[in-house]
Amino acid sequence: MTGGAHYTGGLMGGVDFYVTGCYWNTQTSGQTSSGAGEGRLTAQMVFPHSDDTYVDWDWEIWAPDTDHVINDGYPYLRACHSDVLVDDPVPPIASSSISAFPQPAFKAPTISIKSESPGKLSYSIYNIRGQKLYSSQIYSDGKKHCFELPAEAWKLLSNGVYLVSLEKERQTIVASKLVVTK
Repeated sequence: MTGGAHYTGGLMGGVDFYVTGCYWNTQTSGQTSSGAGEGRLTAQMVFPHSDDTYVDWDWEIWAPDTDHVINDGYPYLRACHSDVLVDDPVPPIASSSISAFPQPAFKAPTISIKSESPGKLSYSIYNIRGQKLYSSQIYSDGKKHCFELPAEAWKLLSNGVYLVSLEKERQTIVASKLVVTK
């Protein structure tokens, strides 16, 4: 359990607290002891794992790697891996964002737009009543764009809260808040 001046172990070195539900692979780590956790053989840890491994784990959070293709048979965090089935009739939603900075804006802010939907897009600024104050078109190549809000748009804005929206074919894709303090 010691290596030089530092504590070592399969899962962790020396500890002064209680650890439960944690495991390490004694074969791949070469460690036979640990300050906490329980050592297991590879066969006990990969799917189909032993009944005494991963005790009390929340399988809504974790997922078994039944085909040994995602995490070599070890469980993985569901949130860190999302699969889209080939026969899924609904395509994944393109990830898009629009933001203005600095916040609050005391000068013409920088507008940052990201859209995975290539083609003609527009961005608009609305007041809190939902009235469109300014709109302009841009062309997206599926990458991130940053630009300063044009002077003619900045002149239209007084102190207040606004909505900046990214739109495609008259439909809002995403929106964010813009606070102005001149």
